[in-house]
Amino acid sequence: MIAAANADGHIDAEEQKLIFDQVEKLSFDAQSKAFVFDTLRNPPSIDQLAAGVRGIEQASEVYLVSRLAVGGDHPAERVYLQALAHKLNLPDDLVAHLEHQVTGQ
Repeated sequence: MIAAANADGHIDAEEQKLIFDQVEKLSFDAQSKAFVFDTLRNPPSIDQLAAGVRGIEQASEVYLVSRLAVGGDHPAERVYLQALAHKLNLPDDLVAHLEHQVTGQ
């Protein structure tokens, strides 16, 4: 989520709130929360993010969470999502399915 929120070069207040809300819902311990806050200060690159993903299921989850983190209305966000799908080796039909889950279209 953090990498996606940073797709346009900055993480705005709305994106931070979304991330904070998710952290609270997950009831992270103090160490995990500290990791999230540290990551907010230094978001991973798309290559770093994709390098840690194993398998199509995890790749789909990473894409879906990333898509939920951004509105997809900013050109940089759309470019980021396309690049992420490519780096994760997601088939176009799966990306379309994931987009449909988010947008209902």
